[in-house]
Amino acid sequence: MSELRKCFAALGFTEQPATEQEIIARCGELMEKHKDSTESDRLARQLLCENRDMCLAELRRAAG
Repeated sequence: MSELRKCFAALGFTEQPATEQEIIARCGELMEKHKDSTESDRLARQLLCENRDMCLAELRRAAG
């Protein structure tokens, strides 16, 4: 992949991760920062999950 996809950058990756587990773990770490039940935390968690799902789809697509 010649450029890092925005979904990877949104999860703080500077390189494409090698495994799905890295993506899932990073998302979990970031979600820990948004544990409150405020609307902004709910939206942040939703965005993190959407980016995680896009990252996983891109990794699977690149694998084959």
